[in-house]
Amino acid sequence: MIEISNLSKLYQTKKGLVRALDKVTLSVDEGEFLVLRGHSGSGKTTLLLTLGGMLHPSEGSFKFLDKEVYGLNEGQRNRFRADNIGFVFQMFHLVPYLTVLENVLLSHGGKTSDRSRRAQEILEELHMDHRTHHKPAELSAGEKQRAALAR
Repeated sequence: MIEISNLSKLYQTKKGLVRALDKVTLSVDEGEFLVLRGHSGSGKTTLLLTLGGMLHPSEGSFKFLDKEVYGLNEGQRNRFRADNIGFVFQMFHLVPYLTVLENVLLSHGGKTSDRSRRAQEILEELHMDHRTHHKPAELSAGEKQRAALAR
């Protein structure tokens, strides 16, 4: 369950204060499907970054799995995000000089042998096991997306 209450995000620009999010209140139940749409500059990315635990709101609260996400310190929030939130960026952010497998291993904690085995399993599930030793430049856009998802 996701619960957002009076969530706001303010930015200071040369032209003045910008309210990217203005007291957004929303709840999403487990299994519920939600589409976020709007014109350019309407706050979609700001909201998603906030829900991803990567952009601290100026005001309001964000609860996920009964935890106040921004009540956690940075280390706790990073661990919570790694354990509970999946995020695929629009621009895949794969490290260009690493292989697909090395990119996936960047975000998987634990013992090296366990990490490697789990990464291989995920890549196989995503039909990417034949591309594990390729660099991002050698992948199609769809393959880059799946590599980012595996990460």
